[in-house]
Order: sequence, then C-alpha cells, then structure tokens
Amino acid sequence: VDDIEKQVNTENGTSVNEDKKITEKEVLNTRALTKGITDEQNEVVTGSEEQTEELDEPEVLDEVKEPGVEYTVRVEKEGWQETKSNGETAGTSGKALKLEALKINLVNLDGVNIKYQAHIQDVGWQSWKTNGERAGLADGQSKRLEAIRIQLDRSDDYSIMYRVHVQNIGWQAWKSDGALAGTS
Repeated sequence: VDDIEKQVNTENGTSVNEDKKITEKEVLNTRALTKGITDEQNEVVTGSEEQTEELDEPEVLDEVKEPGVEYTVRVEKEGWQETKSNGETAGTSGKALKLEALKINLVNLDGVNIKYQAHIQDVGWQSWKTNGERAGLADGQSKRLEAIRIQLDRSDDYSIMYRVHVQNIGWQAWKSDGALAGTS
C-alpha cells in the first residue's frame, strides 16, 4: 500500500470536515422570532427593539465541531510522516518507498472507536488495532503494508471510507466499513 486516503462520512454520504459556529447574533435573531409570541390571555405580544437588536461584531458563544479522522503513516527510509486528516493523501508518490505502518484516530466523535487491521508482507493479517495504536511492524523491519481494513465501533450514524494506491496497479476503488483495500 503506497498511499492511503480516508474520510468520515455521514449517513447520506457527504463529507464532514468543516467547523460550524453559533454566534450571539444568530441567538438574538432566533430569540426575535420566538420570544413573547403570546401572553397568559393568548394575546399576541410583540418583542421589544432591544430583544431583536443585531450586534455589529458577533461574538462566538460555542463551537460545534464536526467529526473527522486523523492518521499518520511510517514510510521506508523517511520514518513517520506529518499527521493528515479527512481525505488527505498520506504516504509518498513516485518514490517507490514502502508504507510500513499507520496510526488512525477519530476526532470530535465521542463514544465511537475506530479499528483497523493491516496485512503485512510475509507476515499476513495482524490483529485489529484501535484508536491510534500502530498497525504494522516495529521501525526498521522493512515490511510493507499490503492491505488494510478500517471500521467504526459503536456507531450507527457514521461510516468510514478509504482507498489505497497499490504499486504497479494504481489507485483502487473506495472501500468502506471493514472491506479489504489493497492486496493480500
């Protein structure tokens, strides 16, 4: 496996990797639409100008972070690479170097585990690894990852998609939820 791309998807298959923010301005606008609709006698009551005033510079009240995935790979002769996320390519291109190990973590997805399994040259399938554990052999053993399987534990709302580049074959089709990507 030369390169790996991963992406966490929602049920409808759209990519999730942008932060969303709720501003004080949005909260005030929401209050203006809902505050004081009726009084005790069921008579319509209008909100005051103060309740519907918009702020010139919104202040961030809370951040809603979207779930994602982060991963790093160890490349022959180069060592562990910089962490990548949400579909970015990890590994090398055009250098004919082996991908020897990987670590994968979920971000902003409490209560869900990511687990993954690697097929290693001349070794076979390793046991499943979870939440940032190293899949692959220890540094310096120079055995390539030939295939991977990745899946989410304890999640009915999300799916994991991934694909690999195989030497002399090229990019394989996207796989998901524990399906084999690579050759074994």
